[in-house]
Formats: sequence, structure tokens, C-alpha cells
Amino acid sequence: MGTKEIQANYGKIIEDVFLEAFKTNAFHFLATILRFDGMFFGHWDPLEESKETFSNLSDLLKIADENGERKREIKIALLMYCHAIEMTQVHQIIANLLRICGGKSFKFRALWNEEFMRARKQAKSIFFRPPSLGSKLRQLKQLAIDAKKDGIKKIFDEIFNFQVRNSFSHSDYCIDLGEGVYRHLEGGPGQQMKLEELDMLLNKTFVFYNEFLRVLEGWHYEAAKMPKFHKFPDYEVLELLVDDGRLFGFNIHHSNGSKSTFERTAQKVNLCNFEILDEGIGVFVGNLDELKKGW
Repeated sequence: MGTKEIQANYGKIIEDVFLEAFKTNAFHFLATILRFDGMFFGHWDPLEESKETFSNLSDLLKIADENGERKREIKIALLMYCHAIEMTQVHQIIANLLRICGGKSFKFRALWNEEFMRARKQAKSIFFRPPSLGSKLRQLKQLAIDAKKDGIKKIFDEIFNFQVRNSFSHSDYCIDLGEGVYRHLEGGPGQQMKLEELDMLLNKTFVFYNEFLRVLEGWHYEAAKMPKFHKFPDYEVLELLVDDGRLFGFNIHHSNGSKSTFERTAQKVNLCNFEILDEGIGVFVGNLDELKKGW
């Protein structure tokens, strides 16, 4: 299968997951693509930082390719690969999309399972070790199974290769251009992979992340075309916040005149009058006695 066929296949699978999540629960979908989070001031957007990193590395990759520096090209691509499959922000978005498709709510930390949450709450320090990539991948696959999204699970199986990731990250590898193989130990007998197979792994991974980011960005513009105001139960009104044709946040107006706000911009993440729950999103509505039964 060539790159165009892979791109078309992966693109359709990703688009279907986004669309089904939107149709299942539009508000939790919007919270997912906006990456509903706490309050941060200054540049605090790891996803945008990673996109910039990929652009920087892609420039180096292009130069190595143009100069015929095959080994350097492979090493830069492997660096990009390891950076890509570790992206917490992408794991979080996919997990919440699959949760919504499976009939569940948005979750603030979608891959912090109950066992991890208990351990974190019992810890005496504010510092803790987050779930490993292996743990997150197992949860992502289970969420895909629960949501009956076999296509996305198959993609996970195709792009997550722990032997390649571990051996390169731990500097336990050799690239033999003469024999055309990638060799590694990684705590066991010596193994090798043909460079053609490695190229396919890297290609599929980069296609997946390019398609995922394309669809994610596209939904920010599609959501901005929706009506600005939406009636919620309990006489609340959702207001979509749009700038330059792109969704960047929302208000929930309460019938007593107060509002809850979430905004994500390049300068800050603003969270006001929301309660971050283990499951779902809560709001602080202010004076309960002043709530009215009317919009």
C-alpha cells in the first residue's frame, strides 16, 4: 500500500471517529478538541510546541534527503517517531473521542485509570509518575474495542512499535546501510529489522499524525460555523467563542446572570467557574436562589 492509499485509509478512519463523537455528544466533543483543562498563564500549549518541533525536524529531514545522507535521514525520522508516539495531548484527545463514541463522558485525564488515581491521591508529594506509554496504549486499545472502532485499533497496532521506540530512545541500536537493516538488543538477543520495514513504520506513523492534526484543526473551523448560542437544560445557554473563524472556547450562561468560561489561546488557558470532575464537567452557577426557570 502506497502513501496515498495509507493517507486515504487513515484519514477516513480518523474523520469517522471525530464525526461520530460530535454526533454522540456535541458539548463533550467541543471540550475534547479544545482540550478542556485548568488555568495557565504564558505559553502553555504542548501540542502547538510539538507541531513546531515536527516542522523543525522535517526541515532537517528534507535537507538530509536532498544531500543523500541516508543514515542521518533515518536518525532524524526515528527522533520524530519517538517524539510523535509519546505525545500526551494526542493520547488524551483520542481517548476522549473514543470514550464519547462508546457512550461515556469527557474525562479531564482520560487515561488516568482508577488504580492510578488512587495511587496519586495517596501519594504524599505533589510529584508523581504519570501512566507509561504501554499503560496508555492498552487503555486506548480497550476504548477502541468498547467503541467498536476496529480501524483505529488497527492503526495503533501498525504504528506503535516498542522495540524500535525503546532501542532508539535508549541508544541501543545500529543502522547498517550495507546490509540494509536496523539492529538492536533491548535487553535480549540481538534482533534486526529491514530498513524497508522501518521506513514503512515511520511513514505510516507520520501519515497518521499528519491526518490526525489536519482533522483536529479542521474541526476548530467547522465548529466555528455553528450557531453561536445553544439552549441547554436547566435554562443554561452555551455560547461558542470564535476568533478569526476558529473556535477557541465557550461560555455557559446561567439563568441568574452568572457564567462559566473556558478559553484556550496562545497566551493563556482560562478556566472560570468550572469544576473539573473525574468524569464529566461540572459548573459553579453562583447564587442558587437567583436561578430562574427561563432563558
